[in-house]
Amino acid sequence: MNSSQMVMQLMEHKLFEEGANAKKGLKSRASLSDGVSYVSCLITDKTFSKIARDEWEKAVKHSVISVLGSGLQQQTVAGKTILILKEPFQVLYTGLRRTIGSPKDYAKNRDEGSFPTNFDLAIPLNETTEKGRNVEARVDEFFDKSNVR
Repeated sequence: MNSSQMVMQLMEHKLFEEGANAKKGLKSRASLSDGVSYVSCLITDKTFSKIARDEWEKAVKHSVISVLGSGLQQQTVAGKTILILKEPFQVLYTGLRRTIGSPKDYAKNRDEGSFPTNFDLAIPLNETTEKGRNVEARVDEFFDKSNVR
C-alpha cells in the first residue's frame, strides 16, 4: 500500500472481548468498503493503543474513516485477502444508516474480473451527524499530529 489517504466505510466493526485472541495480539475486526468491494481488516493491540478512545467510540457500522494507505498491510490467509491496520485511522463521518455504493466481496470481484464503475460513491453528507461539515482540516491535523505521513 502507499501513502495516499484512503477513505472507506465501516461495514462492520467488532472489538474482541478481553482475553479473546490475546495470544494473536488482535484487538478488533472490521469490514471495510470503498463502495465497490469490501475486505476484512484486523486491528492489532499495538495499533489499537495508538487510537484515541473517542475515535474508537465513533467507529460503528456505516461510519466513514480515513487511513493512510501505508498504514494498511495486505495479506492472504487461507486464500482470502485481508488487511492489517498498522496505523491509526480517523472517523470522518458518523450517523449514516446505509451502505455507500453496492460493495461485493473483494475476492469475488477479483475472480470475476469485475470492479463496477457505475455506482454513486458520494458520501451523503446531509445524512451524517456532521451534516456535511468540511472535515479536510481535521484530517490534515490528525495525520500531522499522529506522525503517520
